[in-house]
Amino acid sequence: MTALLNRPAAPALLLLAFAGVHALAIAASPSRIAPLVSQGFLCAAPLLATSAAVLRCRATSWRPSDGWSMAALAFLLWALGMAVPALADRGVTGWVVVDYGDILLFVMYAVPLTWVVATPFRHRDRPAIQAVDAVLATVLGGLFFTLIIAVVRRAGADTQASSRYLCWLFDVENLFLPAGLALRYWAASSIGERRLFGALLGYALVYAASAGFNNHVTALLLQLDQGSYLDLTLPLPFVLFAAMASRANARTAAPRRVLALRVRYVRSASPWLLCVAVLGAGLALARYEYALGVAGVGVGVLGYGVRNLLREVQFLEQRRRLRDQQLAAQALTLVDPLTGVPNRRAHDEAFAREWKRALRSGRPLGVLLIDIDFFKRLNDTLGHQAGDACLREVAQAMRGALHRPDDRLARYGGEEFVALLPETDRDGCAQVAEALRAAVAALQLANPGATSGQVTISVGAACETVRPDRERAGLLQAADEAVYAAKHGGRNRVVFAWAAASDPEPAAATPG
Repeated sequence: MTALLNRPAAPALLLLAFAGVHALAIAASPSRIAPLVSQGFLCAAPLLATSAAVLRCRATSWRPSDGWSMAALAFLLWALGMAVPALADRGVTGWVVVDYGDILLFVMYAVPLTWVVATPFRHRDRPAIQAVDAVLATVLGGLFFTLIIAVVRRAGADTQASSRYLCWLFDVENLFLPAGLALRYWAASSIGERRLFGALLGYALVYAASAGFNNHVTALLLQLDQGSYLDLTLPLPFVLFAAMASRANARTAAPRRVLALRVRYVRSASPWLLCVAVLGAGLALARYEYALGVAGVGVGVLGYGVRNLLREVQFLEQRRRLRDQQLAAQALTLVDPLTGVPNRRAHDEAFAREWKRALRSGRPLGVLLIDIDFFKRLNDTLGHQAGDACLREVAQAMRGALHRPDDRLARYGGEEFVALLPETDRDGCAQVAEALRAAVAALQLANPGATSGQVTISVGAACETVRPDRERAGLLQAADEAVYAAKHGGRNRVVFAWAAASDPEPAAATPG
């Protein structure tokens, strides 16, 4: 069955088959029960469309925002609008049917479809925004129904005039839906959207033609009751939708590329059109029921304002989340994943900032270059996992030894670390460097390859009062030469390099 429905000619064949069976049923029925038989087909067609939409819901989701469930609800309301008055006319008890109940159902059937047109459901809108759209669509249906009743009652005993007004008002509803659906189909940017709005647009176009023919020709001009062969036109749009919805499971080519600007315009304009429709219905109703019409206008204006407010709040929240994600991603690029301390890139950026700040303030800037002693021997003896654990513990110990918020520790590469000490003179550098060396020694981590049998560090320190004619690379080079001297001087010690521009002092060492 699925293979048959997926054939290109399947919709046309299904339409012909349904119309043929309908015509044969009317021809085979006596004249007194032909209306009842035709009524059954008029109810069966929307129920068939409802079933097809429900099957699509099972294939996608039951969320109202997927559109198919709203289509199923709309067709079910239309079937009730056709069935309830017929049952009441034939004396079926247990039904509560108010005046104009069929008209109410025929009007309200458009509410779910209007909601689908107005809500850009692929935008992950807040439920509150979708609820505002649902309220506005329901209010539009209520205003339109009240307008119909007001116009019919104004016509009074002139049934021809009231029928004519009724047909014109239903024409407005039947033309509004295909216009909105065509707009959404034009801006559909995914296969799922094109399937949904393509099926609904095909239905709405055929329904506008068949309903217009039935209202203006069959009922108004020819004044024929149900049971004639002209009834064959009414089920056609529902059968067409059922065929197109069933074919939605077939393989479909990817949709053409849709301009992003077009998509944004249509998704922004769809809710606006709903608000305009509510305002128009309210203004039209105000001629007959002033209070209700003004209330409808107020609801339209208020709903549009509330929706814009909620959308703005959602936009600000999305922008905040995006900014937080960008900051988090940026932070990850500046952190060494093994040790958890900033990486060399973070150090380079901080070094550039602090150098400029020191140049403006005239305060000294200190740099410590740290190297773990005999680290290669530790890796060769205990393995790389032990080496990684050593790097982590040493990094955290040195980080804990830096007490000022502006002091920064970073992994420079391999077993080397660097500490940046803003506004720190030579004595301050000496204190911090010795604190780092002592903190690592206090860990008492085993290193069988070291002379002492424990993990130690060598620290090269450099300090400079920044001047315009100096480059920051010179300060780092001085610290590098100092740590080289510390390693060749016995390790586990601090060596200072005075990096001033004139008359550098001799290197000084602090043994461990």
